[in-house]
Amino acid sequence: MFDLTHANALFVEGKYQDAARAYLEGARDGDADASYNYAYCLRYGWGVARDLERAKSFFAYAREADNGEALYNLAVMHIHGEGVKKNYKKAYEYMRASAEKDCIEAQLYLGMLYTTGAIFDPDIVGITKIPTRAPEYRAPDDMLLAGDIPDLERDEDLRFGVVRADMREAFLWFRAAAYQQNDKADPDLVAKAQFLYAKCFLDGMGTDPSVEKAHRIMLLAGKNGSEDALRYLLENGVTPQNLIGSPRTPEETM
Repeated sequence: MFDLTHANALFVEGKYQDAARAYLEGARDGDADASYNYAYCLRYGWGVARDLERAKSFFAYAREADNGEALYNLAVMHIHGEGVKKNYKKAYEYMRASAEKDCIEAQLYLGMLYTTGAIFDPDIVGITKIPTRAPEYRAPDDMLLAGDIPDLERDEDLRFGVVRADMREAFLWFRAAAYQQNDKADPDLVAKAQFLYAKCFLDGMGTDPSVEKAHRIMLLAGKNGSEDALRYLLENGVTPQNLIGSPRTPEETM
């Protein structure tokens, strides 16, 4: 019988071939987590020959049984054309399905997507479950999670042909990420989401502007470790004492 804990232990110990063999055995027995992890091994060549097409197939098998992580990886693979023909429409469908399953990475992506109205290369290129769930970032020199607009020159017509910019949709996805209830969500991403959600109130993006609400959420984001929020609070002299009452949760600012 497949033992996920044992298979993960093999991977952590550096016994990648044994781990990959165990994941494959579990996948063949119908275990979705095993299928997910074997897909990860195939995607990056851990203990098995790198095979993006097969990785896509094993992620697809796991897409209904997880919390959106497999769907997120499928979306990224379709954006980049990894193991499949590049397809922005299909990538969007996978990304939205992932976000609806409460995957914070997908929720943040959709927030930025509806801000720009164009498919862009994501900051987070994948999510691993070996041994625990963790996001994998691309090079940090041009990250988008601080709210920057991406460079969309490549195949521009295709990137802008999937959805239209919609500030209300962007606001709703940033809000969903900001009060993420999934205990597996990366705390740093939750803090980033809270910063972006606060910016919506500062800029009146998809909602009525409210400096007070923005500052309450900025304080929460700063408390949770957002460097962008801490920088904003310092530059603008915002402290809990500046506000009436104590900082509230994102839900209280909806």
